[in-house]
Amino acid sequence: MNLPAGYSARPAEIGDLDAVVELVKAADLADAGVQDPVREHLQYTWERASVSLERDTRVVLAPDGRLAAYANVEGNHPELSLELWVRVHPAHRGGGLGSALLDWGEALSLERSPTVPVLRNSVSHEDAVAHDLLEANGYAQVRVFWHMLCDLDGAVEPVPSLEGIEIRRYEHPGDVRTFYDVLEESFLGHWGMEPYPYEDHEREMATWDPDLAWLAIAADGRVVGGTLGTLVEGTGWVDILGVLVPFRRRGVGRALLLAQFASFAAKGAPIAALNVDSGNDTGAPSLYAAAGMRVHRAWDVFEKQEPGR
Repeated sequence: MNLPAGYSARPAEIGDLDAVVELVKAADLADAGVQDPVREHLQYTWERASVSLERDTRVVLAPDGRLAAYANVEGNHPELSLELWVRVHPAHRGGGLGSALLDWGEALSLERSPTVPVLRNSVSHEDAVAHDLLEANGYAQVRVFWHMLCDLDGAVEPVPSLEGIEIRRYEHPGDVRTFYDVLEESFLGHWGMEPYPYEDHEREMATWDPDLAWLAIAADGRVVGGTLGTLVEGTGWVDILGVLVPFRRRGVGRALLLAQFASFAAKGAPIAALNVDSGNDTGAPSLYAAAGMRVHRAWDVFEKQEPGR
């Protein structure tokens, strides 16, 4: 890796988590004036079976030994796409660290899958320097994702009753397979979506908080929608929410969302949050806005087709 004099790079270690969290929060504060929860997201990435810290992560150390930059590469299906995530501490920008990690990530993506057709990179909407760097290296912006929030410190709207639809909590292990199937089917055709490994889903659901997993059941017993949530540094986070096509625009998505809001509030979370593709053609952004959520910040997604060429 071509680094400025005095800087060094190595794979991340579990003991680096606190320092990486502080680096990401410093970057968020500089770029968008906020510091969003990130610890659980990073820890989840590092603990995934498909991620090797030795292979897939790099930390860059400044001459004084402090963390100056971080990057990781991940993807469920390297033969289809990989995502490179790079953050440089504001005090160390402008010296070429971002370019060095971009080169490292591209080289790694080709090692993991010589035929990978797409390499993605997400950066804060406000980070003009990162935008310029990506465009100069052959990336094009393809999407904008919104991080949306909703305050839960007041009365939470009750879950509505729906004709022919029951909203109930997930039950383990009986629902594990049907829950997976409905979420996978719900997201067929969505931009950037790829099959989620069933083994990961099965392992995760074994320890998931049942208060934060909900199903929508049709009158014939068919599971037609579902949502998963978690608590991230006290914030209620809607990880995923999906409804089968024939049951959309019937209030099912809203009912599932409100069930999550009620569960978050019951656990003392003052805020609910989620990420959504602003170009989603199912109407999800409008659904969330109608439920009281607002855009907190935006992430711009860039793609490079056939990296390395």
